Amino acid sequence: MGLGNACFGLGNFRGAIEYYEKSLGIAKETGNKKGELLNYSNLANAYHSLADFRRTIEYSKKCLRISKEMRDAEIELRCYMNLGNAYSGLGNYNKAVEYYEKSMKVSREIGDKEAESTCYMNLGHTHYDLGHVNRAAGYYEKSLKIAKEIEDRASELECYVGLGHCHYKLKHFNKAIEYYAESLEIGKEIGERAGQMKCYKHLGNAYSGLKKHRRAIQYYEKSLEIAKEIGDKVTEAGSHGNLGSSYYELGSLS
Repeated sequence: MGLGNACFGLGNFRGAIEYYEKSLGIAKETGNKKGELLNYSNLANAYHSLADFRRTIEYSKKCLRISKEMRDAEIELRCYMNLGNAYSGLGNYNKAVEYYEKSMKVSREIGDKEAESTCYMNLGHTHYDLGHVNRAAGYYEKSLKIAKEIEDRASELECYVGLGHCHYKLKHFNKAIEYYAESLEIGKEIGERAGQMKCYKHLGNAYSGLKKHRRAIQYYEKSLEIAKEIGDKVTEAGSHGNLGSSYYELGSLS
C-alpha cells in the first residue's frame, strides 16, 4: 500500500492503482479486513482522480459495505462523500444529494466539524447545479458558519463564492459583489492567487450585470494579470473575451 500511496502523491494514479490492487489481493488472502477496507478506499480515490466515476462508485460501495461491518464511521463518512462526488461527476445530482446527506449525518454523529462543513458545501454546490438556488444559499450559509467556527479560511472563501453565485443567479448583483469581495479579501490574506483570479472575474461579471462596464473592465484586467502570472491559459482567454464584450458595450470597437 505504501508504494501505491507514493505513486498517488506523485500524481501517477495508474501506478497507484496497480499497487493498491496487489495490496488488496494480499489483504484478501490473509483475511486482513482493515487492509481490504483501506485499499478499496484508496482505489476509489485513485479512480476519482482519473475521472473514472463509475469505477469510483464500484470501489466506494465495496468500501462502504466493509466499513459498516467494522463500524468504522470515519471511513463510512469518506465513502459517502466519494459516492456523492462520483455521482456529481456523472451529472446525477439527485443521487449525489442522497449520499451527501448521508455523509452529513455521519459527520454530525462523530462530531467532525470540518467534514460537516464540507458536506454542507457539497450540498450547496449540488443544489445549485440542480437549479435550487435559494436552497443552495442556505447550505452555503451553514457551511460558512462552521468554517468560521473552526477558522477554515479556504472553506470560508469557497462559501462566499458560492453565495455570490447564488445572488448573481438571482440577479442580486450588489449582494453578489459583497460576497465576491469577501472571498477576494480572504484570497489575498491566505495568498491564494488562483482564488483571487476567479474572484476578480466574478466581480467583473457582477459589475457587468449592473451595466457598470468600466468597473467590470478593471476587474477583468486584474483577473487577466493573474492568469498570465500563473499560466492559466483558459482563464486568460476568457478574460480577453470578457474585456472584448465590455469594451463593445462601451462602444469601443477598435
